[in-house]
Amino acid sequence: MKEQKNQRNCRRIRLWTFPVALMLAVGAAGCSRGGETASGSGEPARATIIPEKAVTAYFAIQEALASDSTEGIGQKTDNLVQAWPDKRIASGAERLSEAEGLNEAREAFKSVSNEVIRGLEGGEYKLAGSNAQQAYCPMAKAAWLQQGDQVNNPYYGSSMLRCGEIRMTYKSN
Repeated sequence: MKEQKNQRNCRRIRLWTFPVALMLAVGAAGCSRGGETASGSGEPARATIIPEKAVTAYFAIQEALASDSTEGIGQKTDNLVQAWPDKRIASGAERLSEAEGLNEAREAFKSVSNEVIRGLEGGEYKLAGSNAQQAYCPMAKAAWLQQGDQVNNPYYGSSMLRCGEIRMTYKSN
């Protein structure tokens, strides 16, 4: 009799364990995603606006690399970093600024572009000024932002200037 009672209690516990664990897991996931708030106010966090000066500097770098040029890249990168509102791109931008040669600059630009695109896709950033197209080159396995609908590939320049596709448009704020 006592053994039957224990078995019933065990079944009850097993029946409730899974739903409770599931509710805890779903609740925890809800807190870690989208539960961010702006200064604890209970409102969703707002995207950081990337100033037009930073957006312009980024496009100038992209266009220079698409033209097979590193001329002025250091100054353009300094302008980008000075106008950028956080330190997310700092490491890639430092490598870009110090790049010796076109290939090294292009590799560093990939890092900067990845961080910028990650922030835009995650809703952390919004662009001021111009709209931007996100383009992707399957040969370079890399994306970048550019103005205009015609692909201008910064990773291969004149050797494969039109290699890639426009994947999406980010509207300016």
